[in-house]
Amino acid sequence: MSRLIVFVLLGLVAYFFVKNLKRRSDVRGAKEKARPVERMVVCARCAVHVPKSEAVVYNGQYFCGEAHRRLGGR
Repeated sequence: MSRLIVFVLLGLVAYFFVKNLKRRSDVRGAKEKARPVERMVVCARCAVHVPKSEAVVYNGQYFCGEAHRRLGGR
């Protein structure tokens, strides 16, 4: 009788473990889908890639910051 109880308990633990893993993967997948993809641009001065929303635009060129915009392109 005690073996039956042990097997039932092990089965329940395994069931909840697998259920928890599936839920975590579903949440992780939702987070990855919710993140928008942003275009990266290259700084005309130092060639560092920065997100387009954070780049400084001057005369049609992208710069990683105001200091590089003042220095100009290569």
